[in-house]
Amino acid sequence: VAPACGAVGMSLIQMAAIRGIRVIGLARGSERGAWVTAEYGVLGTISMVDIREEDWPSLLVGLCDGDGTPETGGGADGVIDGCGGEILAKASQVVRPRGIIVSFGTIVAPIDEAALDTFARSRFIDVIRESARHALEASDAERHFEAALELMAQARYRPHCWEVVNWRDAKQVMLPQKLGSRFMSQLSSGNRVGRILLKIS
Repeated sequence: VAPACGAVGMSLIQMAAIRGIRVIGLARGSERGAWVTAEYGVLGTISMVDIREEDWPSLLVGLCDGDGTPETGGGADGVIDGCGGEILAKASQVVRPRGIIVSFGTIVAPIDEAALDTFARSRFIDVIRESARHALEASDAERHFEAALELMAQARYRPHCWEVVNWRDAKQVMLPQKLGSRFMSQLSSGNRVGRILLKIS
């Protein structure tokens, strides 16, 4: 899962671990990785890889189940990525034949779609381009949302808010901003970024 420390990444890591899925998160910095494993490691098997390490793809392969390369039984069943660019390109290399790649954003860099499709075809990998709109329009979205709320009520799933802001300020990051505006965000440049906004009173 990349990025592992964003709202979407932390949610995915928890949901996977709760369901007994072994999950590996990618984060920029060992401190972030240590925080994720300390915070959520009790839920299941969670490992973290620091993408600032020069050989992080090798570290990723070493944490995956199986021996050897993806072609010989090693590697991962899939990658869920919101980074794009080189991170997605390198992480995809560990996916086993007939695995899956889910792309839900490009907060680091654009995706080389042609290269990704060519690679995916060579290993019979399914590529799914996901979006918040698609997830919300899915026929089972309400059921999944209710299940997440139930897990929150049981204190098994714990969303983490890095920052809490007033809605009047928060909504500004969704709008085009002038250079230097205090509301500039990754959305202002056209990139998508994971956010969970939920207040229950």
